[in-house]
Amino acid sequence: MPTTVTKTVKSSGGDYTSLSAWNAGEAADIVTLDQIRQAECYNFVDTTAVGFDQTWVTDATRYYRIFAFDNHNGLYGTSSYRLEVTNRQLLEFKTISTRIDARVEGLLLTGTGDGIDASQIIVVEQTAATGSIRVERCLGTIGGTSAAGEVFALVQVKSSGTAATYVVNCVAFDIIGTAGTEYGFFSDGVAGAWFYNCTAQNCD
Repeated sequence: MPTTVTKTVKSSGGDYTSLSAWNAGEAADIVTLDQIRQAECYNFVDTTAVGFDQTWVTDATRYYRIFAFDNHNGLYGTSSYRLEVTNRQLLEFKTISTRIDARVEGLLLTGTGDGIDASQIIVVEQTAATGSIRVERCLGTIGGTSAAGEVFALVQVKSSGTAATYVVNCVAFDIIGTAGTEYGFFSDGVAGAWFYNCTAQNCD
């Protein structure tokens, strides 16, 4: 039975002051360590984007989990953890050529896009052979300047691997650009992308 290791992410007084710092400090071979590693995110605005890569070694029962300690109750307000980043993809699961197993739960997300590298809030573009990413109970919005051919989305899945992406009970709202295409959720012809009970409101 894996041991669960939880670290807090707070503006002050926690183990880390940003989710990015937690990722950098905690990424490891948690299969060998027989662990589940968790980031428990508290009520503050985190302005640093996070990129996950093959530094993590995971399997189906030993994965990493990111979750908001304070329940947002379905409202985008100031009572829960908010990841708010300008001109960046907020959470990136990219260039991963090995297995990936991750959970993202209950985050409030805001992106301000300006160019192709800022066009998605959560982007899954990996080549993992196996594994899964689960995104649950997240709320997000994005706006900015989008060029022709660009895509704005709360979750975009562009994977050439067979790792499954599950997006469950998420809400995308006010996703508005200029010349590009704006979606709440977007899958680029990927067989392993699954969206359940998700809502998109006021997305171009």
